[in-house]
Amino acid sequence: MASLARATPATSAFASLRGGTVTGDHTVIFAGAMERIELTHRAEDRTMFAQGAVKAALWARDKKPGNVFDGRRARGSLIY
Repeated sequence: MASLARATPATSAFASLRGGTVTGDHTVIFAGAMERIELTHRAEDRTMFAQGAVKAALWARDKKPGNVFDGRRARGSLIY
């Protein structure tokens, strides 16, 4: 059985591509020597990104300054 290694900056890569009228295609690729797994999300309209930004702003408006909230801590109260 092959061992799983933790990704490091030396073994990881990141790329970003924008073009044409593509609204939001996002793909995460886990690649090995002879195979790969791809997870893709495609947004058809930017409206959902704007709605999410407004919802996050409304959630944050009564939070105390100086607090740091990551996605895990905020997610539960942001989900519809």
